[in-house]
Amino acid sequence: MEFDELFALASEMANEEKIEEHTYISEVVVAVLSSSNEVYIGKSIKTTCSLGLCAEMVAMANMILNGETEIKKWWQYIKVGK
Repeated sequence: MEFDELFALASEMANEEKIEEHTYISEVVVAVLSSSNEVYIGKSIKTTCSLGLCAEMVAMANMILNGETEIKKWWQYIKVGK
């Protein structure tokens, strides 16, 4: 998988989503290609009480929970403007 494919995956997911009154998923997306060529996505989770998670941590947690530990490629996408 090439970087432009990771870019396409990340950019199409970069939309803010409101989960509840004080929690939303932001426009920051990370796409990680593991050494086994699986793609893991992470989106930033924001809360008003500062207990959110960054997209990088979410992507790496998804990868690790699926038994992977090696990263081949990494793409971070931040949607700017509305």
